Amino acid sequence: MSKAFLKDANTLRLTSSQKKQIESAFADTLLRINDQIIQSHEDGMGYLETELPMQFAIDGMPFSKMQSIIWCKVIMALKEKNYVVTINPSESRCDIYIEWESEEEKRESAKQMKIIAEHTISHK
Repeated sequence: MSKAFLKDANTLRLTSSQKKQIESAFADTLLRINDQIIQSHEDGMGYLETELPMQFAIDGMPFSKMQSIIWCKVIMALKEKNYVVTINPSESRCDIYIEWESEEEKRESAKQMKIIAEHTISHK
């Protein structure tokens, strides 16, 4: 078999154009999530439930590889900023749950809600 029939591995690696497209899709996704985190925090929440994009416009790259690279970059960026991150991927969507409230804050909030409930008059 001639070497000419064997595909060069360099042609299978990420190109600089694909790397730029990945960085752009990653940045867009992270900016959107950051805006949602800020809004969720301003609304008094200690978490965010949203979706990760399923489709990315990256030329010549398999669909599953695009998702893996970008989703992993998003998860790692959030973890580096001390968020607790969980995802739930399915064939049609990928939910992401991002939490920033500490266990102590959760306990305190539950305690406050219990006190309020105990002192609330129910109207029948």
